[in-house]
Amino acid sequence: MTAWRERHGFREQRYNVRKIGLRRERRDLYDRTNARVEGMLKRGWVEEVEGLIRAGYDPGLKPFRSIGYREIVLYLKGEMGYRDMVENIKTSTRRYAKRQFTWFLREKDIDWYEYPEDRDAISKKVEEFLG
Repeated sequence: MTAWRERHGFREQRYNVRKIGLRRERRDLYDRTNARVEGMLKRGWVEEVEGLIRAGYDPGLKPFRSIGYREIVLYLKGEMGYRDMVENIKTSTRRYAKRQFTWFLREKDIDWYEYPEDRDAISKKVEEFLG
């Protein structure tokens, strides 16, 4: 990989792209994140994990260490209450979203917009790019 990176150098863009980043008001983002977690739980996330474990998948496998799955496994083992499980999933998800946002802020060629407020400007930028 190192030799390939040195040869290629990532000097030129392979494709003509337009990067658009969307920002939301933090409270709205948190509310949407919380609702998403609650919806996934209502649609059977705990039962999904329970079924995977019953099917013979070891809870120590890497996928079970991802956000949500790790907390559900602890809940199923009796090491965490349901309410704590839900709150921990929500907190971990919000922290992950913040890390993603911080990561993308380092990118120099992203046009950032407030969403949904800047919807028209976003559409115009995309149309110009595709134009």
